[in-house]
Amino acid sequence: MGRTEARIGLSRRGFLGLAGLGAGALVVGGCGVLTPGKQGAPSSAARVVERTLEAAPLDLELGGRVAQTGGTAGASRGRR
Repeated sequence: MGRTEARIGLSRRGFLGLAGLGAGALVVGGCGVLTPGKQGAPSSAARVVERTLEAAPLDLELGGRVAQTGGTAGASRGRR
């Protein structure tokens, strides 16, 4: 009896796509996003801070070039 082989053709682009998908799944799994079960509850020291933000255009200088994007008017990052 003869032996038949089944070959699956996979291009370099297809292989890299699958490898990237696998690497992404490992990263997401490592972050606990795909882990089933109870998520951590906020600690008793957690508090809710309410702020009102207003969208506004924002110009950023990045590497000597000005990039126009969106931001929040009158807000800065960090604790107050």
